[in-house]
Amino acid sequence: MSEQDALDISAMGEAARKDPETNMLIHKMKHEQSLELVQLRKFSIDQIMLGMKQALDEWKVVDFFFKDKHRAVEEFTRKT
Repeated sequence: MSEQDALDISAMGEAARKDPETNMLIHKMKHEQSLELVQLRKFSIDQIMLGMKQALDEWKVVDFFFKDKHRAVEEFTRKT
């Protein structure tokens, strides 16, 4: 993971902590999906960081496409 990736993940986490809706969602997930969250503790820090990096990369792609909404619709409806 690059230093920029780490900074981007940190910024996303900080923004999420400040968002009331995200906080509500996290609280709800902790209550409703506690067994799944316990399972996540079995993963190594490296595995969790890799997953966060993958999520960040996917988020950047979505963000890129939605800067041009017409292109976003074309890309998401295009058959592969």
